[in-house]
Amino acid sequence: MAGICATELANKITDDVVMETLKQVDMATVARLAAEVAESIKFALEKDQGLSINEMTLRPTQQEP
Repeated sequence: MAGICATELANKITDDVVMETLKQVDMATVARLAAEVAESIKFALEKDQGLSINEMTLRPTQQEP
């Protein structure tokens, strides 16, 4: 599962297994704000031209990898 982010997406999940997993990890207290995710992406985009970022995984530290 990807990192949990506090957006309205959770209201659209129809997969019961995914929803149960989100409930088990207490999504409300673990989810990071979308602004925090955007800040991390901005950081990566503003890096030196000599740096290539091919992949980024953002996940709350409280969420199991």
